[in-house]
Amino acid sequence: MGIERALVYSFLACVFIALVLTSASGATIIVDRDWPGADFDNLQMAVNAAEPGDTVRVHDGTHNGSLHVNKTVSIIGNGTNTIIRQKATDYYPVISADGCRLSNVRIVQDVYDTGIEVSANDIMIDNVTVNAYYNGIHVIDSTNVSLFHVTGQVHDERDHYNILFEHSMDCTVRWNHPEEGQEYNIGAIDPYGNGSKRIRIADITGNVTMEGSENITIERIVGRVDVEKSDDGIITGITNGIDVDESSGMIIKNNTLAMRSGISVSRSENCTIRGNSISGGQTGLYAGGNNISISNNSIRWNEYGINVNSLTNSIIENNTITGVDKGIHGGYWSNYGNHKVIIRNNLIEADQAGIRSMNDGQIINNTMINCGLVVCGGDQSVIEDNTMNGLPIVYWYDREAGLFTGKVGQAILYLCRNVTVAGVIANDGSSGIEIDMCWNLTIDGNKAWGNSLYGIRIANSYKCTIASNHLSNNGRHGLFLVRLKLSSVTNNDINHNDGYGIFNTYSCEEVTYSGNDFRSNGIAGYLHEPAADDPHEITVEDGIVATIIAIIVINVIIVHFYSESNRSKR
Repeated sequence: MGIERALVYSFLACVFIALVLTSASGATIIVDRDWPGADFDNLQMAVNAAEPGDTVRVHDGTHNGSLHVNKTVSIIGNGTNTIIRQKATDYYPVISADGCRLSNVRIVQDVYDTGIEVSANDIMIDNVTVNAYYNGIHVIDSTNVSLFHVTGQVHDERDHYNILFEHSMDCTVRWNHPEEGQEYNIGAIDPYGNGSKRIRIADITGNVTMEGSENITIERIVGRVDVEKSDDGIITGITNGIDVDESSGMIIKNNTLAMRSGISVSRSENCTIRGNSISGGQTGLYAGGNNISISNNSIRWNEYGINVNSLTNSIIENNTITGVDKGIHGGYWSNYGNHKVIIRNNLIEADQAGIRSMNDGQIINNTMINCGLVVCGGDQSVIEDNTMNGLPIVYWYDREAGLFTGKVGQAILYLCRNVTVAGVIANDGSSGIEIDMCWNLTIDGNKAWGNSLYGIRIANSYKCTIASNHLSNNGRHGLFLVRLKLSSVTNNDINHNDGYGIFNTYSCEEVTYSGNDFRSNGIAGYLHEPAADDPHEITVEDGIVATIIAIIVINVIIVHFYSESNRSKR
């Protein structure tokens, strides 16, 4: 009897559990405007009649009117032919109850309004198409919202997003794509100081804008059409594929972005940018903020590979930057806002400067192809073990006396005095010889040709003797002088440079020129009027005049010779 009673109790328990589970799954309510056997022909009436846990099945057709889901139900359609449409007198759809699901429908907004608003927790929206004028799906003050396979179009995409998060957390966006030929933009905007947190955005085709957000992961994005934010965080034009501003804890990884500008992270901290492929635009990656890690990215065919501004305590390593004008660039003035940046183990191939150095940082073991370094005034970085075209980039810092000589990838002297630079050969980089903030230097008998910028660049220095150097076929100027004082430039051979032979600007004072030989420079031999005591300094314009005079003289001689010949024949 005991065993039989136990079996009966076990059977009754199983029946009870089955009844509970069946009850928990809820009823199914059918909505169909054309089928008489349906429970309702109006979607909102069906939702009103439903109990928590019920499922509302919506058949094909256009279901007009407002929709407010204020209880835990699932609304499931048959696909894009199941249309929920709001007209001018309707309020846009709102989900305000926790635990709801919306699936396999198309939301069409005929008025200038939001497609659907979510202000609840534990929401699933999947396989939904939203066509709206403003934001497609607006998630406000919500937790654990999942948006999977959501597509659609925002008609006013310059000012709004397909998906917009505001003050929400622990949400997921995956497998979302635009309709053919349309943009797709996802945003998390913080207009009031309470941003969204812990959102994962993955496997979408589109663009992402984050402002005032925390701990957002953005991965495997394929950027199609880029966007730009105004000061208040809305899209206004064309700029960035992934745009992050005033945020923290961002992880941006393994994205593929081919557009005008790839990734922009500004005024942010504790962010990781790794493994991204960025190509074909103005700026591959823009970074500003504190403790930003930029690693293992592939950046190509941009004007700027990585452009930094006000970047501190950060690292840029193991990136491959090719086919760009400027590799890792801070700009001259912005370098004063870049501090303690480590730049190491990068491969850079650029038409101009490979790396423009940062303040108080480290530039170590970088490999550069046809480009080099630019060291800006005030910099105290550690620079070592870098190469250009397989040759060492030799950097002298704070040297007293000595001879700098030999074939190098690039020669750089900073804060040196009483040094002789002689017999240096530096070609096919960005600038052959870079000298900044030095004094009492002798720069004699060096050869620098085929560099994309300058043969020799001398800045912020004084009491230098620049003599007998051969500077030719450089992309800009043979000799570039910036704020040079109390110096002499004599007997240099400067020819076939694309710009000026000597470019003398920015308050050079008491610099004398004599005996220099200019030939076939692209613009002119010398930027300003040639010195009165230097008969060898001939500008291109002077050369043209001399050529014309020579032609006239030769023609006169020929005519005279021909006349004398005819006279002798008579």
